[in-house]
Amino acid sequence: MDSVGVTTSTHFKVKNVNQNTGEWLSVQAYGPQNALSRRALAWHTPLGDTNCVPFDASIINVSPYKSGYYPDCYTDHNRLLKATIQNNGLNTITNATLKYRLDGGTIYTSPFVGNIASADDITFAFTDSISALTVGTHNLQVWVIVTGDANAANDTMIATIIVYPSSTVNVNTLQNFDAFTNCSTAWGCETEICGLSAGWFNVPNTPTILGDSIDFRTNNGATGTGSTGPDFDHTTGTNVGKYLYLEASSTNGSGCQYKEARLHSTCIDLGGTNNPALDFWYHAYGGSIGTLNIDVLGENGWANNQMPEIAGDQGNVWLNQVVNLNDFAGEREVVVSFRAKTGGGFAGDFAIDDVSTYSLPAASFSLSSTNPLCTGTTILLNNTSTNANTYTWNIVPNTFSFANRTNANSISPEIFFINAGNYNIELTATNANGNDVNLQQVNVLTVPPPFPITA
Repeated sequence: MDSVGVTTSTHFKVKNVNQNTGEWLSVQAYGPQNALSRRALAWHTPLGDTNCVPFDASIINVSPYKSGYYPDCYTDHNRLLKATIQNNGLNTITNATLKYRLDGGTIYTSPFVGNIASADDITFAFTDSISALTVGTHNLQVWVIVTGDANAANDTMIATIIVYPSSTVNVNTLQNFDAFTNCSTAWGCETEICGLSAGWFNVPNTPTILGDSIDFRTNNGATGTGSTGPDFDHTTGTNVGKYLYLEASSTNGSGCQYKEARLHSTCIDLGGTNNPALDFWYHAYGGSIGTLNIDVLGENGWANNQMPEIAGDQGNVWLNQVVNLNDFAGEREVVVSFRAKTGGGFAGDFAIDDVSTYSLPAASFSLSSTNPLCTGTTILLNNTSTNANTYTWNIVPNTFSFANRTNANSISPEIFFINAGNYNIELTATNANGNDVNLQQVNVLTVPPPFPITA
């Protein structure tokens, strides 16, 4: 059978069930640390309609906030709030009222007018943005009202939002963890807590209240368990440099089995970026290595699984991984989450080091004078490129001159045209990661001779 969804509720709605032939459905349970049950229950749906009502609207998603932990560099300004409404009834919904309330305060109301067919859903943006959230715990309540709704149990979604202090860095930033304070390498799972710095954050080890079950720890040299984990960091290749890792050994001898860790980066400013990417090194050595996934917090909330999952023993070597972040280019507050899970034993010390983000340049420029341009007139090529450190200007044809001691490698040169005609002005902006080109065409006119003055 194919998976159709996951729920934390005691019920789940399956769309498009064939009412003429019926369908086989099954369910499995997840236990602590997302352990999947060995037994599944299956049943065959009866023919025809069962438990159907004319009108039943539900809230199935809210963005950008869901229950969880968020840095204050992400929550410190108003954000557009969206809710996804699903029609679980038989009849088409033609209008609805959406409401939300933050921390028990003012109720904000937005009307929805449109058509939501049976079994369809639609994402709706509230007229009033949600306000900035300060450090602490906040409660968001979102609900939908539809006349004749026969099931009130699914009308509301509640999110518990925990905001922690953090900071923001520019895109071209490397974190090698060498300035972090070492944490204990003692055997133990959720009991060992590791505080981080520079805006990095270990989600608390409280799985029953939005947390995870194990921390990434700062360390140098070998980990506390043999035949797993690195012996040195990636940055220096010595036992002096530091890295972050999961200690998979426990005091009970069986290891920290299938424990999830979520490590949040500081906020990253991707404004003005071109093909930004995440670059990091990882060490996955040991017979019980688990998995690593990358999730990204952007304008629309969390987007999970931004790369193919890394799983299992990869050998006693540091390996490089690059993750494309182009879906988040231009956003000013982006957070990367390293979501890792230990394996089934103690030999699962997974490590990361040298985490960076980078961007290609974004070349752009404007002219101080707009068309029509005239020969002999000096104009400024105003360079507005981002994430670049060198520039090359190429102008064709070459019937022009640079002015005021500028040249083809000046940031914003001044030029004047000698002859009239069409000119191609090309700017190449370059950084260590590559280059970007911006080409514009301008038309230059001949300055007319002055009219003679007659008495």
